[in-house]
Amino acid sequence: MNQKASKLLPVPIILDIRNISKSFGSIRAVSNASIKLEAGKIHGLIGPNGAGKSTLFNIVAGVYKPDSGSVELAGKNVTGLPAHKMFASGLLRTFQIPHEYSNMTSVENLMMVPDKQLGENLSNALFRPQYFRAQEEETLSKALEIIDFLGLKRVQNELAGNLSGGQKKLLELGRTLMVDAKIVLLDELGAGVNRTLLNTLSNNIKKLNRERGQSYFIIEHNIEFISRLCDKVTVMVEGEVATEGTPQQVLNNPMVVDAYFGGGKRMDWL
Repeated sequence: MNQKASKLLPVPIILDIRNISKSFGSIRAVSNASIKLEAGKIHGLIGPNGAGKSTLFNIVAGVYKPDSGSVELAGKNVTGLPAHKMFASGLLRTFQIPHEYSNMTSVENLMMVPDKQLGENLSNALFRPQYFRAQEEETLSKALEIIDFLGLKRVQNELAGNLSGGQKKLLELGRTLMVDAKIVLLDELGAGVNRTLLNTLSNNIKKLNRERGQSYFIIEHNIEFISRLCDKVTVMVEGEVATEGTPQQVLNNPMVVDAYFGGGKRMDWL
């Protein structure tokens, strides 16, 4: 196949969110929302507070079951699977408030991530110690490599509970690198992070996307962060998908500009 023809091939869809709806009592949180995320891309999700972003994220991550609609991960229907099965299927997420193990070191936090470790079974540690040690050494080596990549070497042996908010966000990102994820969901990664660490986060995500082809789905209120980072952005309003496109297209969309940056009623983005 020649180079010109190969450019015409469609980009595979890694995450296909189809007609998702979810209500909590009389409140319609998400209404018939559909988003297609391309493999190897960084896709942003923005909207005013109460737009349904977090609910949709939690449905995709397996926290909530949708009332209707479906979620496909790499062509496989994963609708309604619990969070641990979504993890096993290759979908990982971070949280707006980091969920670190505060009484473990930064390195130990990363070493806890991989599933089905031999050390989880006492008999392996007792009767297969050589395999247990080999796996543990391999996991440690990978964790130290990620710590170095993220610029956390100075605090690798520090208790995670003592890290700054920005360092905890970096550690959250590091946890997603300990396994081979198909896609990573980032929940307001920039919240509470100073500009220097925010630039570090942004550069690391772009580098991982560029060098590893990692796919990302990001909820974020920081418009500058989103516009600098994402290939495509979806806007949600009142539980529905309002518009989507490149960051430039979305931020120059008259409806978005009028609704959120001026004119009539201004929504709360921050």
